[in-house]
Amino acid sequence: MKLKNMNQKVHRKGAPPAWRDPKTGYTKEKDMSGHAGKEWKIRDKSGNRKASTDGNGKIISK
Repeated sequence: MKLKNMNQKVHRKGAPPAWRDPKTGYTKEKDMSGHAGKEWKIRDKSGNRKASTDGNGKIISK
């Protein structure tokens, strides 16, 4: 999974910015809390959170 592959903008009213990987369906969503250096929430195509990453894509928590 590479953050750069998540380049398809997801339009969601009233939600943080998000981008989808068109091949896998996974999305990265901006983590608005900013706790512990987390920048992105990674979700599968069903919307279940799979991981949190820093700005470089390093997984911080699962």
